[in-house]
Amino acid sequence: MSLRGIGAVALDATAEFERLNALRRYAILDTPADGAFDRITQLAAEMLEVPVAVVSLVDTSRIWYKSVHGPFPLREIGRLPGLCAAAIGHDGAYVVESARGDPRTQEHPLVAGAFGLEFYAGVPLRTYDGHVLGMLCCMDTRPRGATPQQLRFLETLAAIVMDEIELRRSARQISRLSEALADACTDLERRASFDPLTGVLARTAMLERSEALVARALAGGRGAALLMLDIDRFKAINDTHGHAAGDRVLREVAGRMAASCRAGDLLGRIGGEEFLAVFAEVAAADAGVIADRLREAVARTPVAIESGARLTVTVSGGLLGLAPADAGVSFSAALSRADAALYAAKLGGRNRIVEAE
Repeated sequence: MSLRGIGAVALDATAEFERLNALRRYAILDTPADGAFDRITQLAAEMLEVPVAVVSLVDTSRIWYKSVHGPFPLREIGRLPGLCAAAIGHDGAYVVESARGDPRTQEHPLVAGAFGLEFYAGVPLRTYDGHVLGMLCCMDTRPRGATPQQLRFLETLAAIVMDEIELRRSARQISRLSEALADACTDLERRASFDPLTGVLARTAMLERSEALVARALAGGRGAALLMLDIDRFKAINDTHGHAAGDRVLREVAGRMAASCRAGDLLGRIGGEEFLAVFAEVAAADAGVIADRLREAVARTPVAIESGARLTVTVSGGLLGLAPADAGVSFSAALSRADAALYAAKLGGRNRIVEAE
């Protein structure tokens, strides 16, 4: 059979464009050697009793070999002139029995060159939607033919090659979906864990993490402290300047206090204008210093709002120090004691930290 062969057709520009797009979607060009494809080419060579079998992919200007079995010197070759390039336009198995004797194949590099190709038999690697990506082909350096049974074997192996290619594409898609799902879960967790207005921990996450942090500290023989904080006269800010100004104050207060915490401390918004800070591995005296640092960071500089006004904002706090001996105290009871100290700070004139008894 000649190079073009009976029934060969040239792909028009649109069909070739779509075929190349399909090849890109499979992302298989220039990928490393793969044992699954190598076993298929080995089996193809044995079934057709030839020295060389390859899985070829026909790119824009080259033919790239995904798998090569036998003494074949190339990993890619120019597309024109190309046996595989011609074969993808042929419907079904494509066979050249004596390449040197055909004037249309005599100049082909694999025929005229050192390899000395004489026999070529290939079947298309066809996608589920009909695009031919390349060929599974067998080659020999002596003229010969292929039996119908051998060509059927080759067609079965070509279908297995496409199954392997489809499997790898599906695996990549699953991997991308898994990554997207993990990112979405991380984003959902972040949204659930952090207060969207202030950026500090939200109530549920803050209480859960605080209880665990305090328990670890006390069980390890180290101290901890709870600091309940409330913005002074916050309702008056909302009533006088509007809720946008109130939101601005909340963000600014949270940012200033967060910047004054130590690495490993926790800060969360647990109510409208109420915050909780938790200090781990700290003695009571040191906790008082840290707590006053948070209070001072808020009071030191007025908060600028959109109207141009600058508001003096302060916080009051109730501080409860916990020692290892308090390991049996429930977290909710500890919060109640810190909250009572906060109430005392409000009654005592605001803008102050009161330690719980």
